[in-house]
Amino acid sequence: MNSDRKSYSWQRVNCSYEKGLYMRIERVESLDKRKCKVFTDEDFAFLLYNGELEKYGVCEGAVLEERTERELLDLLSRRAHERALNLLKVQDRTEGEMCRRLFQDGYPDSIVQETIGFLQEYHFVDDARYAANYLQVHGKRKSQAELKLYLQRKGISREIIREQLEETEHDSGEAIRVLLEKKHYRAGETAPEEEKKIIAYLMRRGFSWEDIRREMKEQEDALS
Repeated sequence: MNSDRKSYSWQRVNCSYEKGLYMRIERVESLDKRKCKVFTDEDFAFLLYNGELEKYGVCEGAVLEERTERELLDLLSRRAHERALNLLKVQDRTEGEMCRRLFQDGYPDSIVQETIGFLQEYHFVDDARYAANYLQVHGKRKSQAELKLYLQRKGISREIIREQLEETEHDSGEAIRVLLEKKHYRAGETAPEEEKKIIAYLMRRGFSWEDIRREMKEQEDALS
């Protein structure tokens, strides 16, 4: 990995410096029996294990030298990489999901962004690939509106979603036919009230009235 990726400044996580680029620790709070929150400028900066506090001399009022700062940065970077790779062993994730998880785990913005850069460089996270895989698996039983909404909630950009939808050529008619079969719709046999419920169900899923009626009419015409 390019060493330039580790050149982020602690100023991005609101650390304060003494003259000569030293970092001042304002506060240390216990998170649990093993970890503590470290604050600078009254803002949360990062998490450390209790043993690491002693090792690096991190305590309230301490002023850390630049060398110690770099050692901490390298430590958090390696830890974030390992955490991200372990998360990916469980399931594929989007860039947005990975950012949220790392922030939840207490990593500062500079470390999160550096880790995302590492994951993108080696294609461990790839929003276009994630979207393409999702559309391939679910495109036959979801409306285009449902597909878009799901991917947007995963943090994927509208541009990537649009590009992947164009490449997969989503067929709403096929998706409707799959759901009509799932709902046991039978032209000429399904009661009118049940048919209304099925139509309402499909419209809630994001399918248009015109597309639904077209697929139902095709089934009706097939009986003629």
